[in-house]
Amino acid sequence: MSSGLSIWLAVLEAGRQARSAAQAGDWDAFLTLEGAYLEALTATQNSPVDVASLEEPQREAFSLLVKEVYALHHETTQLATAHRDALASEIQATTAENKLAKLYE
Repeated sequence: MSSGLSIWLAVLEAGRQARSAAQAGDWDAFLTLEGAYLEALTATQNSPVDVASLEEPQREAFSLLVKEVYALHHETTQLATAHRDALASEIQATTAENKLAKLYE
């Protein structure tokens, strides 16, 4: 297997781990894993896969691999966005409560 394909497999595994942390709500672990994911994804730029040179079964497998990475990224982004929005709502509610409390001081 070429190093480019190996790197994409590492991206897939890092993406799976980041998604699992996001699903579990372990945002500290998520941030660490997100760093590893981005590092692996960046490495794909240094070792591109020559798709044209792959045999048809390998080309199809690589296509499915990249689609799964994309789907993981999309799902993880949705989880992270929902968490961010929940935090923003909490901050907004706390700010409103603090403003109300100051009115009664």
